[in-house]
Amino acid sequence: MFEDLAADLTDLLIKPRGQATRKQVAEVAGVRPIRLKELELGKVLRVYHVRLGVAMPTR
Repeated sequence: MFEDLAADLTDLLIKPRGQATRKQVAEVAGVRPIRLKELELGKVLRVYHVRLGVAMPTR
């Protein structure tokens, strides 16, 4: 579970991306490269009373 959504989510989204840009990742995913700030997402999740958790694949 995330303790500090802004810091933890940023790490989660940036580290696996490696050297790719957000635009490149969006293109591969087939989505528009819009940007939602982590802080804004945190506010929305609080309104919905939702907590995020992530399972990372092991290698």
